[in-house]
Amino acid sequence: DSSTKPWKDSVLAVTTATIALDKTSKIAHQLQYDVYKAKNDTTNQMTALLGLMNSDPTNTTLRESVISELVNTGRAASAVPVVKQLVTENPGDPQYLRTYWLVLRAAQNWKEAIPAGMAYAAADPTAADSNFYFRMVSDLAADSSYAKAAEMASTGAAKFPKSSSLLLMKAQNERRAGQIPAAIASLENALRLDPKAPGANMLRAQLLSDQGKVDEAVASVKADVAADATNKERDAQFLLSLGNTSYRAAVASKKPDDYKKALALLQASESINPSPQSKFLAAVSAYQLFAPIAQELAKTKSCTDARAASGYLDVVSTMMPGGGSVDAATAQQILGAVPQSKAYVDAQVKRLCK
Repeated sequence: DSSTKPWKDSVLAVTTATIALDKTSKIAHQLQYDVYKAKNDTTNQMTALLGLMNSDPTNTTLRESVISELVNTGRAASAVPVVKQLVTENPGDPQYLRTYWLVLRAAQNWKEAIPAGMAYAAADPTAADSNFYFRMVSDLAADSSYAKAAEMASTGAAKFPKSSSLLLMKAQNERRAGQIPAAIASLENALRLDPKAPGANMLRAQLLSDQGKVDEAVASVKADVAADATNKERDAQFLLSLGNTSYRAAVASKKPDDYKKALALLQASESINPSPQSKFLAAVSAYQLFAPIAQELAKTKSCTDARAASGYLDVVSTMMPGGGSVDAATAQQILGAVPQSKAYVDAQVKRLCK
């Protein structure tokens, strides 16, 4: 009586006894599957489903249904041997090869999914469309085979020369494989195809920054903002993060070149989306560049140095008032020295730059 609770237990008792006598009883496995599904017992439901499939081994439609059920319930690994048997029984059948590949991917079994995908494409060359290459590159990357992923993306890009996405994937994996110049070249090719290719300018900026090519990195970020103005907050934050890292490196090294790198990145961040942090760090970096030049002016007597010192002091005067909230004590100390420093530097510019 399906309207009362005990029916499930009764059905399970009868079907369990039946299966003990006959493991191939299709109706017993079907009834058990129905009961476990009604009870929302997914573990035993899958066991019953596999039993149902094994009770009718020649029923290909049933096996395909079981495979679908296993994959859809997050048990793709259990479906692998089932579909592998179908491939064995139907050698060279593209449909089963495709199913095997997709099930392996769903099971995140990248080691076997990759050759399975290649076997599928060999059996059906029309299957190797751009989406096929996207998946294969992703699988190779998931298996940490970055160099091979880049090669696969390169093959796909050669077949689909208008796909900026494949070139971007190629660049991403070249970067992961440590092939930095190749990654930059791939990104530039992608951007030639599509100047607004999502993520391309930002990845290029990161790579250029890693190589110390700050001006080019900044230009790449600005190109990303120009392509999509909604990216400005993200892109400014990206430059601020790079600038902060460079600033910390400069504090440690005391090298002017490190402060110059930090200043360029921070000013670029400020120009895209102003913030107290970019103002403060830019002002401190500029002051650290100003101080040693100003101290040596009496010896160098250089107009170039005098103008450089004046320029850095202008950055301090412009940026620090808006960035003082980050560190009020430091801001007060630096701004307190500005009037006297400016008077001195202006006098040196007037004297040396005639």
